[in-house]
Amino acid sequence: NFKYSLPCGLLALKEYDNLTFTKEECTEPYDIELTESTFLPNGDKIEKLATSEDCSNFCLRLNSCDITLPLYIKTRRHGDKIQSKNLGGAQKLKSIFIDAKIEPSKRDTWPIVTDAKGTILWIPGIKKSKFDVNKDGKYDIILKYIQRKENIDEKK
Repeated sequence: NFKYSLPCGLLALKEYDNLTFTKEECTEPYDIELTESTFLPNGDKIEKLATSEDCSNFCLRLNSCDITLPLYIKTRRHGDKIQSKNLGGAQKLKSIFIDAKIEPSKRDTWPIVTDAKGTILWIPGIKKSKFDVNKDGKYDIILKYIQRKENIDEKK
């Protein structure tokens, strides 16, 4: 993987097996309080739902008694860890992004859902924390990650 700045604000990126040329963008970190429907800087959104049958990594169920409200969506910080569902310990987000083969250029803007204490609850589309409740369990919050069409097409 590498990136190389070219004249006129262009950037050459080699990420895994892809070489792309793009406009150089400033990727500002963000920390947004989650509302009923929250649009992210990359055009994706996270919505609170009343019901859902989805059990994928694009949907998260939480019991508000287990976490501290309100919820936030932020960018990753150096050293961030998540207590992954069905694993005993914590994993670094850096390792999770590498394992999921997320391009380095997208890692710093990928949304991370936390509670008010900063506990990482979910990396939408990638990994859930131990706070995710099974569909037949007791929960009162359902979140759904919806990617805009352009972001889905870029992955193909």
